[in-house]
Amino acid sequence: PPPTGSFDLVRRTFSVSASGGVSVDLTLDGSDPRDSSTRRRYSGPLQFTHPYPSRIRLVAVARCRIPSDVAEFDVPTETPPPSGFFDAITKTLRLFAPDAAPNAQIRYTLDGSDPTAHSPVYAGPVALDGEGSVALGAWGSAHGPPRGAKAFAVEDGCFRSTVSAIDAPGAYDPPKVHYSAHTSTLVIETTAAAGTVDV
Repeated sequence: PPPTGSFDLVRRTFSVSASGGVSVDLTLDGSDPRDSSTRRRYSGPLQFTHPYPSRIRLVAVARCRIPSDVAEFDVPTETPPPSGFFDAITKTLRLFAPDAAPNAQIRYTLDGSDPTAHSPVYAGPVALDGEGSVALGAWGSAHGPPRGAKAFAVEDGCFRSTVSAIDAPGAYDPPKVHYSAHTSTLVIETTAAAGTVDV
């Protein structure tokens, strides 16, 4: 019988199964794996990167036996990446599925590592302070802000997207406030790009 194969959409891999004592030859350019000069022997899961081939063709071969029928597998397309931002007012992380894949599942991390199939699934704004589900310390406190987020999207039948990195906002020092009797103004000095603000 021809070999079978399956895609891991999150890892972007393709694995082959064949009965014992059988080798599998494959091509990634659409040519016939029984006699193509580009065929190669399957030795383990194939890892896909850009540019993806459009089709995988497989054939089972065994010594002194006729090769199997050719099995064909269309390679999935890639899900567009998600977007997002840290909301400094509500102290939450907000992620958005790409417009081209509005039902895509999003997985994310908050520790600087790349997300995996076991990372949390985004289901709505992620609280980053106080009583929220992720304890990362108060922004502006001695603990500092979160390190940033990384996320990917994966739509049914498609490879996962590239990983999006979302930078966390900085935590500013408290403003310095003083009254100038000479000019009769209240002066607020901040570390923000706006500099000194007169009120």
